[in-house]
Amino acid sequence: MAERAKPTADGKQRRMRRNDRRQQIIDIARKAFAEYGYFGSSIEYIAEEAGVSKPIIYDHFGDKEGLYSAVVDAEMKILTKMVFDAVRDVQDDVFSHLARSALAILTYAEERPLGFQIIARFPRSYEPRDPGPWQPTLLDDFADRLAKEFRVVLTQFGHDPVTMGIYTHMIIGAVELATRWWGLHGGEHGITKEQMAAFCTGFNWYGVDKLPLKPPPLPPMETPDPE
Repeated sequence: MAERAKPTADGKQRRMRRNDRRQQIIDIARKAFAEYGYFGSSIEYIAEEAGVSKPIIYDHFGDKEGLYSAVVDAEMKILTKMVFDAVRDVQDDVFSHLARSALAILTYAEERPLGFQIIARFPRSYEPRDPGPWQPTLLDDFADRLAKEFRVVLTQFGHDPVTMGIYTHMIIGAVELATRWWGLHGGEHGITKEQMAAFCTGFNWYGVDKLPLKPPPLPPMETPDPE
């Protein structure tokens, strides 16, 4: 399929500028990856939706992995900026840090639900590698970045870097699951974004405020046998 020209106000046809075309393809690919997954999205489908030939996409991104990386990089950049901008001036205030980061994540999910689906569910890359039993999602990558930011906040509680990393992933995980619940059910229950951020903040704050330096020992119990 040849690249379609964009109509002008006088009805004449002109080609989109390269940067505009690139952004258009990224926007269409974001929707495809979020709805159909990486393997369910084809270059053929994305090219057809964009009104371009496959060589146009290859020229911009190299291959499907390159296109996926462009989508991922754009979304991670937006989410990271939103959260870090929100907490920049409250580094020593743990409660405000938790509240603002939760609201920023909820706002990102509200404004960019397709991007949130990709970050919450998918890995950074699908390039061949040793698969192993566990694969980090993009949200894990984001939690690692935020752990460095939280280090300034949580050191006042006396936690070591490994423990801070564990707790940061727990905090982000709680907010991510709460955000998914809010996206699915918040409207029917009349829960606003700000109210959901308050739920997340209260849950995480009362956990962080009472965190022991070492977790308590588990009570005697049998390990479940997976079958």
